[in-house]
Formats: sequence, structure tokens, C-alpha cells
Amino acid sequence: MSQLDHDLHTLANSVAHADDMEALVRPMLKLISRCSGLESVYLTLIDSDKTQQQVWLAENYGELQISEGLKVDWDDTLCKRALDEGRYVVKNVPNCWGSSQAASELKIQTYASVPVHHVHGDQQLLGTLCGASRRGVEIGDEVTELLHLCGELIALQLSRKAHLMHALERATQAEARLNKVELNSQISRQCLEAQSLPSILAKVAELLDQDSSWSAIDAFHTVLQANGDYTLSALNQANDHSIALAERLLRDEHELLQVIIRNQADPLIWADPEEQVLALVVTSDDSVDALLLVYLQQDLAQCQDSKFLLSSTTNSLSLLASRLEDHRRLEAANQVLEHHALHDVLTGLPNRRFLIEKLEDKLSEGERLEVPIYIAFVDLDGFKAINHTHGHDLGDVFLQLFAARLTQVLRGHDLVARYGGDEFVFVGVGSPEDDFKTVQHQLITRIREATSGVYELGPERCEWLDYTGPSVGLIEWQPGDVCDADIAIAKADAAMYEDKKQRRNQLK
Repeated sequence: MSQLDHDLHTLANSVAHADDMEALVRPMLKLISRCSGLESVYLTLIDSDKTQQQVWLAENYGELQISEGLKVDWDDTLCKRALDEGRYVVKNVPNCWGSSQAASELKIQTYASVPVHHVHGDQQLLGTLCGASRRGVEIGDEVTELLHLCGELIALQLSRKAHLMHALERATQAEARLNKVELNSQISRQCLEAQSLPSILAKVAELLDQDSSWSAIDAFHTVLQANGDYTLSALNQANDHSIALAERLLRDEHELLQVIIRNQADPLIWADPEEQVLALVVTSDDSVDALLLVYLQQDLAQCQDSKFLLSSTTNSLSLLASRLEDHRRLEAANQVLEHHALHDVLTGLPNRRFLIEKLEDKLSEGERLEVPIYIAFVDLDGFKAINHTHGHDLGDVFLQLFAARLTQVLRGHDLVARYGGDEFVFVGVGSPEDDFKTVQHQLITRIREATSGVYELGPERCEWLDYTGPSVGLIEWQPGDVCDADIAIAKADAAMYEDKKQRRNQLK
């Protein structure tokens, strides 16, 4: 497993089980450094008064060494300048911020910084995710996006920790002063340990049934649909009357529910005040996730202990819903990270790093199964002229269309990747009975036929070009040959240049 694969694997695990911030952040710092080439990548924390900035975690790989624990005045930092000016990347710090004494002393040439904000409430600035280097480093859009994604992951985790600490603090206070501490503790504990909301709702309703302040509790799981309506699922033996009350609440109290979702109103509301039916509204960041209907047997205003228990239960369930949503977002963000690390942004094809890894696997598989592996190196003849004639934007459109046509050649377990610039590589698995000359003719013909012809370019496809096809070099790797992806690609590259020479000679 390569170092990058190890970093991505570690990052995926740390995101999925992020109970320790350092275990989450360090793999991110290493991945950013590896992808960007920056000598020092670090996470800072800023005090609530915005007077001091401290380097919490840092990874250093060059002459520039940023020490963990370093504290500086916030007003004199490059991070504050970057935030105030809306700059995420500064390629020439001396030219941009020549007045910065810190940058001058550290001899910083290239600097990148993204803010880490609290994801809930007032969007408080918690810190910054930064990278710096004494040498000039080209920071592309992919690296900038990676910085933002990592910053969002860290912000989500910090916010999740804050919510958990807040819930535990409230539970501790309740245990000290309330008679119903044991029931509240059981519910809080089960919510913290739960992995899904529907499974815990029925258990919570069963636990609350132990209290004599109410005669019954009905639990409902709700799902927000694309059209803004909710679907409702009863999780215990709710009668038709309870189902009708829950449906009416979701249908007729839309504005009030939105206020509760924004944490601007009490999540305990009346479903039917005449019958003393109280609704506990469980929410995440943007929807109602569950309802519990409580049939009271006493005036809740006269029993603050019971009201606190219901409020605490609602908060615990809402915290669980938010945690599960945060986990879903973390997993989605991690998938984006992995995809960007292994795929070309322009064409969507696997990139060179992915190609090398998979080709190594293919060669090992060919050695084990004793079958040949075919590697074709594809070079776009005349691409510079296309860029010159139609412009780089339409040149990019052509690359995207070319890549889409090239994928039509794929069969079964074949692979095609963008090797770089205007170069692509195709990998296919053969069989022991193959005749190389026949396969060579058939595959090169398939590639040329798929990628030659008229390409419509431009926003409305008002420009077009008639492309004569690429140069293609195909080699056959046989079991017993050296299992080295770079060597195999180099041979295919050499074969491509031979093909390019023959095509040029044919045009003379």
C-alpha cells in the first residue's frame, strides 16, 4: 500500500470514528502536504476574544518549521490578513504582504489558509487550516478545494463535540437536582449509543411509559420529501387518533415547525390542548425527524420535573438526529476527498495515481492467472492546434468529449485513465489464446473509430472540428515480465511514438 493510500485509509477511518480530534486532523495535514507540496501544514485555534492564535497541530516536511503550541497575537497574523482580504491562496507573500514581519522572518513565499467556523449558530471563527512554504508552490483549485473540505470536516467534528459536551453537561446538572435522574440518564445514554433514530424511538417511548405523569406515548419517525411534505411511520401501537394528530401537526403547523428547526422555539408544543396531548418535536439541522405524542395526566406547568424530563428527552433525540446527519455528511465529504485524490477533475476519469495503483494490481492478477495484459498509450495529435484555434476553454470541452468517447471502448474489467495533459492510458485483460497482432489491430481500430470524427464544441455546440484520431501505442505484457506499472506504461509510450511517426509519414 502506497503512502497516499495509507493516508486516505487513515483519513477515512478517522472521519468515520472521529472521537479524537488529533486522530482526525493529523491524516488531513499529511494528505494536504502530500497533495500541495507545502512544507508546513497546520491547524490553529483562535480564542473567543480573537486576541490570540495558537498552533495546535502541525506537520512539517521542509526547511520551514512551524512549532506546535506557538502563540501569536491574532491581529499580526497572515491568517487574519487572508481572512480580511478574502484570500485563500497567496503565491507571492513578499509582494502581497511585504509589511508582515512574521512572513519576512520565516521567509514565507507561498501561503494558503481557510477559516474553520462553527457550523451552527453564529458561525463563530474557531481557527484556521493553513499551509506555508519558503519556496514557490503552485496551489491549484483541487488543493484549495481539499483545504476547504478538510476545514469543513474539522468544523463539523468540533461542533459535534460541542453539542455532545453540552448534552452531557445538561444531563449531569439534571442528575444532581432532579428525582427522575435515572430515567433521564437511561434515555440520554441510549441516544448517545444509538446508530439509528427509528430503533431508539420505540425504546425511548417504552422508557417514558414508566412515568405516571402520562397515560401513553406514541412515537413516529418522519422523513422530509423533496416536495416539502413529510411521510409518517408509527413505531409503536399508535391508534388512528394519534396518527391523525401527528399528520395534522406536520401538515398545518409548517411555520411553527420551521421556527423550532431553527432552535428559536420550544420543541414541546400542543398537538391537542383540550385532550392534553403534547408533541415532542425532534429535529436535525433542516427537518423534523420524529414526533412523540404524550397523553398527559396532570398539568405540566405544575410538574417541572416531568417537563424537564420531556425537554431533555427531546434534546437527546435531536442531538442524535444531528449526530447521524453530521456522520452522513462526514462520510459524503470523505468520499469526495477520496474521489478527488484519485480522479481527474476535468474529465472525471481515474488519474495517474489511480492508474499506477490499478495497473500494478492488473499485472499481479495477470501473473497469477497467467493471462496477458494490454496497455495502450493514447496521445491526442494536434491538441495544441485545437487549443490555438478554438481557445483553451473549448480545448477543455474537447478533452471531456474525447474522454467520454474513449470510455465507450471499455469492456468488462477494462480501465481508461487520464495520464496527464492530452495523454490517456487504456488497460485491458486478455486470454492465453490471444494473438497479439489481431488484438493490436482490433483494439487500436476500436479506439480510433470511437474517438475520431466530428466534435461539436461551444456553449451551444456552435463550433465543431473534424478530428482524425489519436496516436495509439499498444503493448502486450506477458506473465513472467517485470511487474512494474511505470515500465509497462513507458513501453506503451514508446510504441505510441512509433505510431505517431508512421502517421506523420503517411501524411507526407
